[in-house]
Amino acid sequence: MRYLFLFVLIGILNYSFAQRISKDNKGLVLTVNFSLLSQISGGDLKNRYGNSSAPNISIDLMTEQGNWIIGGEFGYIFGRTVKEDPLRKIYNLPGKLYGTDFVATEVFLRERGLWTGGYIGKLFSTNQSNHRSGIRVTLGLGHLQHKIRLQDDTKSIVQLDQPYIRGYDRLTGGWYISEFIGYQHLSKNRRVNLMIGFDFMQGFTTSWRDWDWDLKSKNSSKRLDLLSGIRASWSLPFYIGEPAEEIYY
Repeated sequence: MRYLFLFVLIGILNYSFAQRISKDNKGLVLTVNFSLLSQISGGDLKNRYGNSSAPNISIDLMTEQGNWIIGGEFGYIFGRTVKEDPLRKIYNLPGKLYGTDFVATEVFLRERGLWTGGYIGKLFSTNQSNHRSGIRVTLGLGHLQHKIRLQDDTKSIVQLDQPYIRGYDRLTGGWYISEFIGYQHLSKNRRVNLMIGFDFMQGFTTSWRDWDWDLKSKNSSKRLDLLSGIRASWSLPFYIGEPAEEIYY
């Protein structure tokens, strides 16, 4: 993950020092957004996990007339707080299992997940001198999934090998709808491009596993998984259809 952020940072710096000389930010614009979300769990998700973080990348197209937006995104969820312990009935010692080396090993539980989907929306300009700055509102639809990562650093616990681990990881997925409202700024000189606001997601999910070992049954219940939080983004805009101009470094 650290290399991904380093790559993004290098790209941002390179883009900042290689700007086209332009008088405005008019035209059809393709925007690549690198975001970080801080999320609060709600609904059924709150019973299983605590709060989480999520790096996200999205690409959207904004029209010249009306600032209408259409785009797609991918996000990765990770968290350190897991409230539901699927191994609780098989521990040899509190929080530990004996591995094949006959050593009691601690198992770390982590939240992992991802989502991918599309969205539509509009930017409502609030700046007469810059029609690309204002309130951004989008609605999204896509696919959400999450699971418990059962981390055995020694790789010695038989129950956490394939295919047995599938009965413990609580892999869950389904459709989601999402909403975002916040402020977006695309500067006229194209050097400061950012977005910040509130992000909401409602996931309609079910278990993807045929059997949970600790429950001795399949979990067939329908879930409502809620995520809400703050999204902060740095954007790279590419203006389409403008005349070629000299690039200065």
